[in-house]
Amino acid sequence: MSENIQNKNTCAGPECDREVRAYGLCATHAQQKLRGRDLIPIGSYVRPAKEGCDVEACNRKHYGLGYCFQHYKAQRAGRELKEIGTREVRVCEFPECGRKHLALGLCKQHYRAQKAGRGLGPIRKYRKKEEQG
Repeated sequence: MSENIQNKNTCAGPECDREVRAYGLCATHAQQKLRGRDLIPIGSYVRPAKEGCDVEACNRKHYGLGYCFQHYKAQRAGRELKEIGTREVRVCEFPECGRKHLALGLCKQHYRAQKAGRGLGPIRKYRKKEEQG
C-alpha cells in the first residue's frame, strides 16, 4: 500500500491523523472548509505580531483589534478614540481660589466647609513653620 492512502477513520487534511467528524475531515479542518479557507496543517498558522496601538500618538503595546488596552475598551464601549491621559484639569469655582477641583465644583477645603454648613470664604495660605516665627 502507498503511504499517501489514509485510513478511512482519519482526517484527509494535510498532516492530520485526527478522527473524522464531517466531510471526511476532522472538526478543525471541517471548519476551515466551511469558512472557505484552504486546508492548512493544524497549529501551523501564526498570527503576525502587532507592534503597538493603531491610534496616532499612542505608543502603548498592542492588546487587541489593533489597539492598546485603553483604546480597545473605548472602542468596544463605542466611545471616541482619543489620546489617553489628556483629561481637562478642573479648578475650584470659588473666586480667586485656583486649587484643584474635588467635588461640586469646589476644592477640598471649600467642599468641606460647604458640607459642614459653614459659609464659603477665602482659604488661608499654608505657611511653613519657619515663616510663622
